[in-house]
Parts: sequence; C-alpha cells; structure tokens
Amino acid sequence: MHQLSACIFDLKMDITADEPHYLDHFAGFFQQKNGPADFKLNIVTQDRIVPPEDVSIKLGGVEWIPHHSSRDGSFYAFKKGDDSEDWCCMFEVNPCWDEAGLLISREFKAPFTLIPLMDLIFRNLIVLHGGIILHASAVEFKGKNIMFSAPSETGKTTQAALWQKHRGASLMNDDHTALRVVDEQAFAYGVPWAKYGGKAQNCSCPLLAIVFLEQAQENRVHKIDQAEVSRRLIPRCFMPFFSKTLMTRALDNLEKLIGHVPFYLLQCRPDEDAVDVLDKVIYT
Repeated sequence: MHQLSACIFDLKMDITADEPHYLDHFAGFFQQKNGPADFKLNIVTQDRIVPPEDVSIKLGGVEWIPHHSSRDGSFYAFKKGDDSEDWCCMFEVNPCWDEAGLLISREFKAPFTLIPLMDLIFRNLIVLHGGIILHASAVEFKGKNIMFSAPSETGKTTQAALWQKHRGASLMNDDHTALRVVDEQAFAYGVPWAKYGGKAQNCSCPLLAIVFLEQAQENRVHKIDQAEVSRRLIPRCFMPFFSKTLMTRALDNLEKLIGHVPFYLLQCRPDEDAVDVLDKVIYT
C-alpha cells in the first residue's frame, strides 16, 4: 500500500492506494501538516465492481446512490464512456464526509476514469467546509487573485494568458478554482484538477474580483448587480444536485461569497487592450 498526505483547500488529506500511480496527480499538493487528517481516501483496484441495487439519481452518466444506512452518505458510480454496462469505478463516502473508499475496475483503471471521480469527491467535500468550485481560469497579480469565468470556448484561458503575457501574472489554474470566505475575506485556492495538460498551482491568495466574459468587437467592462451575478455564477459552479443537504450548504456558501466579492462583466476581444480596460477598473 502506498500513502501520501496532501493539503488541498487548507484541508489535510491522507490518501492511500494499492498502486503508486494513483497518487501522481497529487504530487504538487504534497504537504506535511500536524494533527489528524480532515479527510481520508483509500483507492483500491479490484477485478469487478458491483454497485448496490438501490434507486439511483442519474446526472449525465453519473449515478449517485443514497447510502442505505444514512440519507447523507452516498455511493457514487461512474460508467465507461461507451455502451458498456460494466462499471469503471465507484466510491463510498461515510455520512460525515471525512472518509471514503474509491474502487477502480482493473479493466478500466486508465487515468481518465480516476481523475474525474476524485474531482467529484473533493468538490463536494469542499462544500462542507464552506467553499465552492468555480469553472474559471485564475491568475494571481499583485498578491490578489482575478478569476475569469464563462461557458467553455468563450475565452477564459485566453484572458488569463493575456494577463500572464502583458502583466506578468501567475496562473493558479486554467479550469477549476476553489473559493471560500474566511474572516470576511474571500480567498481563491488552487486545486489539483485542470484541463488536460493544464496547470494547477498549490497556492491560495485573497480574491480581488470575479470577471464574467463575453466575446465582443469592443473592449468594455462594468460592475454587475447581485441579480445578474446569481444568473451568471450558479451555472459556472459545480453544484451537488444529487443531495438536498449539500445543495443547501452550497447555496449558503455562494450567498456569502456574493456578499464579499465584486463581480464584473468584461465584453472583450482577445488582445492587450482587454487587459488595460479591466486593469483600470479593478485596480482603481
């Protein structure tokens, strides 16, 4: 058995696996931290996965099956991407969400099955600790974080790259970032999940602004009100729709976040002027 301790979102996590390559994804987040673990994950390979026969909640190829002993515990199963009826992997999490077992089918143990499943485990764990995962590219500049959020292929990665090129900003993550309010200050946290081949930094810093993007012929930016924030923000967050308990927590976390962060709409072209226009507004 192979083991490491990782620190994600300021949570100490003990992760064990029967094959060492399962731990590679957490290499950049290795950290020694005193005290007991906040969460324990055990990853095991086995020949065949047999999910429980309880009624499941299906969400786009994912099946959440309520734990028979507690309404707050869950099974999760992830099917192979083709027409196969065999299960790739499954995890069981306890009702307190502080310990989980992840089963990987020996036939389908490729990383593409493992990484999305670990992502789903931790995005729900983070909700229980006051945070939320946002689909966004995030950069750090002058000790503060700026997040660019929009539907896929709108320009999140492009705008983050422009800030790297023209302002020397540092990329935190090009796809996923965790958010949380601590002592009345919003913070952004790097997490190990990014686009395929993308970058993910193990760091955190105060959050300066969340910027929604729209492609346009002219670069312009304005601050948006809470009604528009909610309309744009919720679809970009990874929400736990399978669980009423977790959804309530997630919505509470979002409400708190909205009260502590300025939100902007940047209608833009993919050029340096878009950086200049936003810079003048958020740093004044």
